[in-house]
Amino acid sequence: MEKVKLLSILVIVFLITTVIFGSLSLYYFYQYENLKQSLKTKQIYVSLLIDFNNGTKIWYNKTTSPMTLFEYTYQVTNGKMEWKEYPYGKFITSILGVRQNENAGYYWMWYYYGFGKWNAGPVGADQYYLINGTIVKWSYEKIS
Repeated sequence: MEKVKLLSILVIVFLITTVIFGSLSLYYFYQYENLKQSLKTKQIYVSLLIDFNNGTKIWYNKTTSPMTLFEYTYQVTNGKMEWKEYPYGKFITSILGVRQNENAGYYWMWYYYGFGKWNAGPVGADQYYLINGTIVKWSYEKIS
């Protein structure tokens, strides 16, 4: 009898906990969706440098709607880029006709400007959301 009573209490506690966490999950999901929708209507200013490391550098300074670095690069290059899909995201293999050279160890890497220096991108370009005033660059470089 005591075991049945204890089991009943545990089931009730589990159900209450499930309802609470389910409600919180739904609440934060709707908050996230509302924030995402409101950001789409705003305009941000972004600077993008494409450095071919042969002396050629192209700057794009543009006002746009919020998007990822991947989407912005695709937009400013008029789709003149290639990539490979991986489980962790997209990996850029070509920008404006310049393809990575795996045999020589040259790849496209991206950086953001912050704290007075260029910093390696912490995530894939398709996961990095640009905010107002962002300065980013693509650099064609040899990885050792």
